[in-house]
Order: sequence, then structure tokens, then C-alpha cells
Amino acid sequence: MSMQTDCIYGFGSPIHVADENLAKFIKGHREVLEFCGEDEKKLLAYVDERDCYDGISEDFFDYQADDSDSGIYGIVAKVMEQQTGIGFEYRRESDGDDPEEYILLPERLPWQYNPQERNLTCEQVTEIFQKYFAELECKCELDYQRLEYFG
Repeated sequence: MSMQTDCIYGFGSPIHVADENLAKFIKGHREVLEFCGEDEKKLLAYVDERDCYDGISEDFFDYQADDSDSGIYGIVAKVMEQQTGIGFEYRRESDGDDPEEYILLPERLPWQYNPQERNLTCEQVTEIFQKYFAELECKCELDYQRLEYFG
């Protein structure tokens, strides 16, 4: 049996956020998340019921946001997408025991981009990333990314 590698390409940054900052982000974007699905409502209830957020990443490890990989950072991509109209995604590279996690604007075929995405400049995408990552108090290391998945 042979191993196959699949890759996802896009412009984005690794993401590592302290649980406290992630909870603050979720609370700060309540208006977006209240109108989403049941998983988002559970996440809002979770942050409302607690004073300490240590472990939120593990408690919502299986959170699934639309086309993204499962994981809590999918909520960040969902908020970014809902507020900008741009198809950001959360992806986790499957490389070893400690995979890197990313927020990406994935590479697509030209007809798969919506009109807003077609007119974006690199500077505009950079500004969007910097805005959200600053809010998360997270280092933004934007670059063209190639994420590998093994199967």
C-alpha cells in the first residue's frame, strides 16, 4: 500500500493563540456567531459560563467550521469570512505529532473566487490578517503556504 500526499496552497499565517485571547475574540464577535449553527452557540455558552478559559482549545478540538479542518481556530476563519466576505479557511498540516495550524486564503481556480476575492490585492489581504491577528494578540507571519496531508 502506498502513501499519497495531498497539498493545500494559499496565502496565510500559522496561528497560535492563548486560550484567554481566543475566548475574548469569541465574545467580541458574538454578533457574528449568534446567527451561525449549533456548534457556535455551544461555544458562546461555554465562554459565557466560565471565568477561566484554559483548555478551550482541547474542549473544542472537534469544532468544524464549513470547509475548514476541525479545530477551534476554525472559529477565527469563520469570523474573518463572515465579516469580510472573503473565503478564509483554517487548516492543520498533518506533519508529525505536533502539526502546525494556519489561517489561509486558499488558492482556487479563477471562477471559484467571489467578485470581492477577485479584486483583492496582497496589501488588502495583509491588512485583514494583521487586524484579526492583532486582536488575537497573535504573531502574524504571512507568506505563501504549502500544507501537506498524508494519506
